[in-house]
Amino acid sequence: MERFDHRTATEDEILERAALLEGMRLGDIPGATFSSTDPRQGRQEVGHAIEAWFGIPPNPSAEPDFPGAGIELKAVPLLRGDDGIRVKERTVISLIDYHGIVAEEWETASVRKKLRILFVFFEHLADTPKEGFPIHHVLLWEP
Repeated sequence: MERFDHRTATEDEILERAALLEGMRLGDIPGATFSSTDPRQGRQEVGHAIEAWFGIPPNPSAEPDFPGAGIELKAVPLLRGDDGIRVKERTVISLIDYHGIVAEEWETASVRKKLRILFVFFEHLADTPKEGFPIHHVLLWEP
């Protein structure tokens, strides 16, 4: 695959690269490191590994992860139970600035920059180190 730059990548380039994740395990991602062997610890490590796949450095930016395409990246853990697969926990889109939100209008609200989301769904396996978590699906979503 040609050099991928998350800052200038188009939607098609992002989706093409994302599709390669499906069927991989987190430990298959080049450069992925997991310091905790307890799958309940180090939640950020999974997000950082998936960001690394796209060349995104760890950052607390209010801008989308793929600024050129206006797409935010979110890793979503899934749990398998007797009634099928479900999302393990809520996904945070953006933190609320309770002081600034009163001055915002929906048309120009800061959260709108993060409402095109590339979800990467992986299965959280309770008795397996994070390296063994399978990536099941990627999905570009927007309301």
